Amino acid sequence: MISDRVVFVLGAGCSVPFGFPTGQQLRDKILEISKSDVIDHVGKSCPNILEELGVKDDALVRLQSNLRDSQINSIDRFLSLPKNREFLDIGKIAIASCLIPYEEHKKVLAPKCDNGENNWYQLLWNEIVNIESFEEFDNNLSIYFLTFNYDRSLEHFLTTVLKNTLTPTVDEIDQFLCKRIVHVHGQLGAYRLRGGSSNGRFYRTKLNVNNIRTAAEGIKVIHESSTFSDKPRVNELIESCNRLVFLGFGYSDANVRKLFSGVSRAPAKIIGSSMGLMKQEIDSARKKVAKALKTEESRIEITSDSDLRTCEYLRSHFEFA
Repeated sequence: MISDRVVFVLGAGCSVPFGFPTGQQLRDKILEISKSDVIDHVGKSCPNILEELGVKDDALVRLQSNLRDSQINSIDRFLSLPKNREFLDIGKIAIASCLIPYEEHKKVLAPKCDNGENNWYQLLWNEIVNIESFEEFDNNLSIYFLTFNYDRSLEHFLTTVLKNTLTPTVDEIDQFLCKRIVHVHGQLGAYRLRGGSSNGRFYRTKLNVNNIRTAAEGIKVIHESSTFSDKPRVNELIESCNRLVFLGFGYSDANVRKLFSGVSRAPAKIIGSSMGLMKQEIDSARKKVAKALKTEESRIEITSDSDLRTCEYLRSHFEFA
């Protein structure tokens, strides 16, 4: 059992093992959306789908053209530019349409992920689970998650394992998820009608108009989430934790600034993975985090081993005691 207070900051790399695309891959998939794709999934023509969602039927084509020509590798960054705000609605619909099909129950629970690495959700769960009672487990658990991802795979994993080990009530699971997980950029609809919300949806739902609309309404791009209602809570979690752990995070300027805006105290220990980053990019990431937290760069322990995937990084660099 982890005894100190830990906050995990999750980037796209944490969801990739469960089949979800990276930011670059999501952009590329949006560029590939076609009329036939929509017909195959929901049985209606593209113009009718867009009409029901309140979007002009030429908006998708114009979004794809501008996104392609912008050469920006993130749909989120593209939509945040003032020039592209006209594409905000269709952009969110495109994001939701691309990501919903990746919500697969079996992949979240599989021992081995798509890329061959061990399931890091399983690794963490087996280190923290307390089999005495749900109440004891919840009261003693001191880990929290700040996720920049839209997907709800973490919620789905925790809900599944909690239901099959500690038998909490639906309300207890709902409160547990709300307390432990904050989606900085929103999510693909509230998980399992969380809190009775009318804009929620189940995991593994079909790609239809209602689910696309629900998921799109739950998404927030960078400029929309720069000031969000949960920011005071995010700051409190960061300021009160002993360890802050970056997992699968890209350390972009915008996300680092947003995460630490208004934070008055740096955690005692700050560590992070660096999958796919070059040495110069790792050095730059350390500087960004240190500057945003107004602390010494030497305190930021982002690993120089950029070959380590999430599960491997946790086993190599994270103390579970």
